[in-house]
Amino acid sequence: MICPVCFKEEATETVTREFVGGRIEGKVCANCVLHAQSLTANGFYNIFVQQQEKRCRRCGRSLNEIMQTLLVGCPHCYTDFAKQLTPLIDVLQRRDS
Repeated sequence: MICPVCFKEEATETVTREFVGGRIEGKVCANCVLHAQSLTANGFYNIFVQQQEKRCRRCGRSLNEIMQTLLVGCPHCYTDFAKQLTPLIDVLQRRDS
């Protein structure tokens, strides 16, 4: 899975945040651990919960599924996840060249 903070490196490190309703865990790359730990509660939630739950309006594929497999479900995924996919696509295209 690609790091959901920088969209550059493989997410290998686990970060955890305690909330009133429980604990949220997420994976980030080694370079983003400190940044993820310093996020506000809303920022942490948005990256590791809300972003991951969003689904494509056409095929139903989630951002989490796309990030884990690097496969989009349909052409509409590019529109629905443009903000998250654009930096990821840029990194992947540079990696192959």
